[in-house]
Amino acid sequence: MLRVIELFSGIGGMHCALDLVDLNYEIIAAIDINPTANLVYASNFPDVPVMNRTIEGIPLNQWEKWHADIWLMSPPCQPFTRQGKQEDLNDRRTIGFVYLMKTILPQLQSKPKYILLENVSGFEYSQAHQLLLNTLESHNYNYQQYLLSPIQFGIPNSRLRYYLIAKQEEKLLDIHSSSIQTRISNFERLYEKIRQQFPSKEFSFEENSFHENDQITDKCSHSSEILIQSNQSMLINDFLISNENSDFELDEKQLKRGLHVCDVITCHAKRSFCFTKSYGKAFEGTYPDEKDKLCLPCHSQCGSCRNASEISCISCKSDLFLIHDLMTCVESCPEQYYTDHHLRKCIRCKIDCASCDTSSHICTSCSDGYALKDTDCIKASEPCETNEYFDFKVNQCRWCDSRCLTCSGSQIDQCKSCDKTGKYPYLQYHACVSSCSPGFYLSKSLFQCLPCHETCLNCISSSELSCTSCKLGYVFLPDNHRCEKHTGKPYYLDKNTGETHTCHGSCTQCKGPQPNDCIACNTINEVLLDDGHCVNKCPLGSYKSEKKTIDFQTNICLSCPTGCTSCYNISQCDQCDESKGYKLVGSNCIPTCKQGTFPSGDHCEFCDNQCLTCTNLTHCLTCVDQLVLFNNQCIEECPDGYYIYNQQCLSCHPTCNTCTGPGEDDCKTCTQGFKIDTNGNKCISKCANGNYFDKNDAVS
Repeated sequence: MLRVIELFSGIGGMHCALDLVDLNYEIIAAIDINPTANLVYASNFPDVPVMNRTIEGIPLNQWEKWHADIWLMSPPCQPFTRQGKQEDLNDRRTIGFVYLMKTILPQLQSKPKYILLENVSGFEYSQAHQLLLNTLESHNYNYQQYLLSPIQFGIPNSRLRYYLIAKQEEKLLDIHSSSIQTRISNFERLYEKIRQQFPSKEFSFEENSFHENDQITDKCSHSSEILIQSNQSMLINDFLISNENSDFELDEKQLKRGLHVCDVITCHAKRSFCFTKSYGKAFEGTYPDEKDKLCLPCHSQCGSCRNASEISCISCKSDLFLIHDLMTCVESCPEQYYTDHHLRKCIRCKIDCASCDTSSHICTSCSDGYALKDTDCIKASEPCETNEYFDFKVNQCRWCDSRCLTCSGSQIDQCKSCDKTGKYPYLQYHACVSSCSPGFYLSKSLFQCLPCHETCLNCISSSELSCTSCKLGYVFLPDNHRCEKHTGKPYYLDKNTGETHTCHGSCTQCKGPQPNDCIACNTINEVLLDDGHCVNKCPLGSYKSEKKTIDFQTNICLSCPTGCTSCYNISQCDQCDESKGYKLVGSNCIPTCKQGTFPSGDHCEFCDNQCLTCTNLTHCLTCVDQLVLFNNQCIEECPDGYYIYNQQCLSCHPTCNTCTGPGEDDCKTCTQGFKIDTNGNKCISKCANGNYFDKNDAVS
């Protein structure tokens, strides 16, 4: 039985949600500081121990005693709401949450296997959110995030909320390449329970009418229209108590005050907005005007805002991205920003980056005067022409690829801009192309190919309601140009007949009926082998990695580094092949070859017969007797300009032609233009100050 703790428990909303899931569990404690909420919780769930105390007041040893498998939590949302001061971690109401993230979870020996967190929309932009993700990643949790609203599930109310589901893994995994793909499933059971509590003749649930959520996503925008059109939403009337008491009616004056923004609905409406503490003050897409006591519309691009300005957006309309530090909404993120497609926001790259495609901390191109070195932008030692880039390997400027107008490297996908009048005028992820690839659409104003919504194969904008065709595994809905995830059994298309046939039961996507025709597997607990089979784990000598294409996402097996028999990823071995002479040093498997041999693949080869030790056939480290090491080669004697030390040829001082040591007083003979000083072994210039030696004329 799973042991569950409900933190910031309120009246037990998380408990109610857990009851809808088929789990064998017990809630061992519910904790909140609100005595009224605790009384309601105790009335709702009399068998659960309710604690009226602060989270930060509970010592570590108590958490160890609980030994909980699951943490449920809904931390106070006031520090993150658009109606509040948005003080984030400076708000005292976050102390309990910070205590959990910084003190309890890092020190706890019996960490929870699962963490479920709910909060207000806007939490995903906060410092508290970043603290949460950092803590989870540092303690080997995989996680999945959602922005969801009740209206997506047929409940006639719009209240966008943030949800996170995290699971701890025994081994260290790459969070971003191996994240758990948690799905919202079992809709039939969920809706049956809703029907039992709120029976309605108008309401009906049809199989496959709701899609599952596979990744971090915001599906709430436009969902009101979608559900209303599909007749899947329940009615307001299903939730009302029949009461003829007129005391609850709004008078004419109240109605007129907010009529232009109020959500005026009837009992048969299939949608409504949600109000809590700010009832009557602000509505979605509006902001409160304290002077006139009215709700005024946000800028047309904002989903929520602080005022009517276009630079006051807190969230954006569904087809736009939020530049969080500028509070503006744009069609695509500008240069120097990383595009988070899941949370639909633009995050500023680290300093000196011109672009950062995969993370805000990894540069993919650099500002003028800087050049790309690994994942950082470093000041170049010399300025380059506009069609050149600086190459740190040779410390000089090199030409860009012929398709690029400007670039950050030599590759075809390292363009910074394109020739708009040339053969390849459009920029698509740093490559100049003649036309946009599937999954992208052309922005004529920007001369760029921008990504479609994650469900679209082809589209006319980034909105989920602008698809013209769908990715594999999605069904096209022509009425609203939307792609909905196929929720039935996976299928493949017979190219000869055009008919669809069911995949083998082990595949989530396939190219044929056989068990080795899989092209994607269950991303939670299966991997795809090279032969097309889906299995539970990778074979010995390989590790799980994520593979993404425009059509699907699956886990595959990649080979461990040479000498590894077990590894977490390409750079982290945990077991080596000792039978072939490999030993574990840190997280790498190093071959142990005898003197006179060097490692080559999975075996040792002999060095050149002049080398005592070496790294390969042409690179000596030390030499046999009677020979000396010069430029990684073994020779009989050092050339001019070098002296012998410890059986190696080391450089003389620049003024010496031959020498006995590295200093300017160790010269035996001098280079051209210099002569031996009669007072010692130092080389001095033949020419007086203000002159130089001309070796062609041999005069000064």
